[in-house]
Amino acid sequence: MTFAVKRNLIFSVIVLAIGLRLICLDKSFQGDEFLSVQHAMKSVGDIAGNLLADAHPPLYFYLLHAVMRFPWSEEILRLLSVIAGVGMCIAVYMIGKRAMEKEGGLVAAFLVAIAPVTVWSSQYIRTYATAAFFTVFSIYFLMRIMRKEAEEFPSWALFVFFSAASIYTFYFSALVIVAENVFVALFMREDKGFLKKWALSQIFIAALYLPWIPFFIYQRAVYTGHPQLVERIGFYIGNIHIGALIRSLLGIVGFDPRFLAKEAMSAHDALKYASLAGMLISSLAATLLAAKYIRSPKFTRDERKYAYFFLILAAVPFAIAIFLHQAVKIVLMSHYFIASFVFLVLFLVAACRAVLSEKAQYLLLAAVSAVFLSRLVFLYADKEMDLKGAHAYAKAVATRETAIVSPSFGGSFKYYFYDMPNLHQLEDPDVRRIADREIVFISYPEKLESRRCHERFNSFLNGRYTPVDSKKFGDLTVQRYRKL
Repeated sequence: MTFAVKRNLIFSVIVLAIGLRLICLDKSFQGDEFLSVQHAMKSVGDIAGNLLADAHPPLYFYLLHAVMRFPWSEEILRLLSVIAGVGMCIAVYMIGKRAMEKEGGLVAAFLVAIAPVTVWSSQYIRTYATAAFFTVFSIYFLMRIMRKEAEEFPSWALFVFFSAASIYTFYFSALVIVAENVFVALFMREDKGFLKKWALSQIFIAALYLPWIPFFIYQRAVYTGHPQLVERIGFYIGNIHIGALIRSLLGIVGFDPRFLAKEAMSAHDALKYASLAGMLISSLAATLLAAKYIRSPKFTRDERKYAYFFLILAAVPFAIAIFLHQAVKIVLMSHYFIASFVFLVLFLVAACRAVLSEKAQYLLLAAVSAVFLSRLVFLYADKEMDLKGAHAYAKAVATRETAIVSPSFGGSFKYYFYDMPNLHQLEDPDVRRIADREIVFISYPEKLESRRCHERFNSFLNGRYTPVDSKKFGDLTVQRYRKL
């Protein structure tokens, strides 16, 4: 492959990564996105204090705050994650070409560019893509240091900066730093000069993070998370709950379609066994491939340590996360920890290039690409809660005598429905005063809480109202009722 062809392919992958991340950027705020917006709306001095009741460090929200100093919309705010996602693809290429030449870096960057989980995170106004960007770049500079490619001081300084930035963005990025230390302890212990500089870099990272430690301790003490949600979506074997991490990992690779629906998989669920079988078969194939790759006689002693590098970066955080969930009920979803997925891709690409024939590599790449791209179609098609559409419809059909009723008002709901004066929450006592009005009921997806709200609303209707029409807006249903 000539230099010009490689350059054009690299450019094409970057353009593809940008294009896939710009599709559907104008959708309504989804899930926890508006929580990010609410934090970033605070003044610079208030953001850290506002996060005391949350479970995230502050850097991403300061970056989002900077973006919000200019005229903003959903698309503009999502551009921060888009830039991080594209930058991550570029970093993956630069890492891959050092570990397995340019062709390997190109394949790894292509897979990261089209993977549904990386596209999703690159369009989501949360910390995940930005944290992965910082983490992957910290690994890039660490590789430059270990390979002695450039002047040491700038590379060490940038490694410290990106490592500190990663844990100031996402707490679980610290697990990658733990994995790095595992690798250094196993494979770099004989390089005394490197070990001294490594120890100094870890001290600098810790010193940079020290100001946030009191905030982290307070958050850990007061933040309860959503244990009921975790129990519902957890993976069960018999009566043993083994957490949501494995389920979200299955969701990434397509073996667990019910994960995103937040449905539990019971001991009697046939789908559970099919998911487990798929996971075991793919895991066994990957393990055999990895074992053959690591034992390859082609490696020199120095090359062999890099064969373990990405495996340790992917596996150690995953193992620690399972332990944390079982020991202290700290929950990490695999689809939030994007960096771990990236390192797994890098390791498997390196293994396939070393072990499989060129024809087998092309066939496997085609198969994985087909799976990823087919899942992207569903990702784009799923509007989740189309609050924009629901608001436009409610605005069109509502009169002064129409009451807009919803089970609950999240921040994003209030953001889109701020101009609806007759807005009521089902729990409010004022709802009883709407008996003589037309009602527009906006219902959320059929979760446990929503079912209870539907029961209360049906009890309130009590045969006094007749349905006029019903429309779907993503996961939202907007129903009109008129008094008999």
